[in-house]
Amino acid sequence: MPRTRPPLDLGPMTGPPDYILARATSLVRAFAGLLDVPGIELVDAPGGKTDCSKTIWAPLQHPEGYLVVEHELSHWLFETDVV
Repeated sequence: MPRTRPPLDLGPMTGPPDYILARATSLVRAFAGLLDVPGIELVDAPGGKTDCSKTIWAPLQHPEGYLVVEHELSHWLFETDVV
């Protein structure tokens, strides 16, 4: 019988500000390690943007702020040229 991985409880992608900040911070730390970019700064802002080198701005007080952080990190992962 093939081995399968245990189910993962990934939790919701939306929620109250404290939950969003905790999930976003964890995600940014993971990407910092994967991309070998220490100390990515996560900043609460009205909208999402990134400089693809050190900072991600996202609406961390909004229920869907985590999704914005994911989107901004995708620019880093896929090497978007912000210029």
